[in-house]
Amino acid sequence: KEALEKHQQEKNEMESHIRETALEEFRLQAEQWEAERRELQFIVQEQDNAVQNMHKKVEKLETEHMDCSDL
Repeated sequence: KEALEKHQQEKNEMESHIRETALEEFRLQAEQWEAERRELQFIVQEQDNAVQNMHKKVEKLETEHMDCSDL
C-alpha cells in the first residue's frame, strides 16, 4: 500500500510538472504571437499610410492636369 501511495504521489508530481511546463510554453507562444501581431499591425499601418500618400499625389496630379487642360 505504501509503495502504491508513493507511486501515485510521484505520478501526481510528474503530471503537475508537465502542466507547468506546458503552461509556460503556451505563455511564451502567446507572447511571440502578440509580438508578431504588433509587427504586422505596424506594417499594415505603414502600407496604409503609403497608399493614402499615393492617393493624395494622384489627386494633386489630376488637379494639375485639369488646370492645364483648362488653359
